[in-house]
Amino acid sequence: MPPPLREALKMAANAILGVRVRRSRGAGRFAFSLLSGGCGPEFSDLSGQYAHEHGFAVRRSAAYLNWRFLGNPFQRHEILTARDSGRLVAYAVLALDAERPSIVDLFGPVESEVIGALLAAAVRQAHGRRARSLSVTLLDSHPWQAALVAQGFHPRESFPVIFYAPHAGASGDVAPHAARCLLTQGDRDS
Repeated sequence: MPPPLREALKMAANAILGVRVRRSRGAGRFAFSLLSGGCGPEFSDLSGQYAHEHGFAVRRSAAYLNWRFLGNPFQRHEILTARDSGRLVAYAVLALDAERPSIVDLFGPVESEVIGALLAAAVRQAHGRRARSLSVTLLDSHPWQAALVAQGFHPRESFPVIFYAPHAGASGDVAPHAARCLLTQGDRDS
C-alpha cells in the first residue's frame, strides 16, 4: 500500500476510534486522571473490596502496586484512575512505550460500567499520545472480555496458562476455575 494511502486510512481510523471512545457508557459519571505520586491506602481498600469477585488473583495492595509498577527500574508505568464522587473505583496500569503502550494491570468491580469507561479513557490517553496500538492481556474466560470488545479491542494470539495447586482446595478443585481468575500481563515475570 502506498504511504500516502496508508496515512489517510490511519487518520480515518483514528478519527473513528476517537468518536467511538467518546460514546462509552458511564464515561460522564466517572472522573479519570493519571495518578501523581504513589498509591495510597485507597488502593489497598479497593483490592480488599473487590478481590473476592475475581477469585484467584494477586493481592493488589498499595505497597505491591508501588513496588511492582511505580518502582520498576526496567519499565516506566502510569496509573490511570477512575473515581466516582472522588472515591477510587477502578484503575488501569499502563506500561509506557512510545508507539505501543499496553495495559498491564486492570482492577475494579467485575460487574460495573466503570471498566468499559476506564478502557475508553485508556484508549483516549493512548490516542492522544499518537500510539499505534494499545494492548491488554487477560484470560479469554474473564468477564471483562465483553468490555474490551465493546471498546474496539480484538482478540489476538493466545498462549497457555498453567496453574499448579499442590493440594486440593476446600471445594475439592485441584486448580482454580479459569473464569474466576484475574491474571494480567503485570502478574507475569519475564
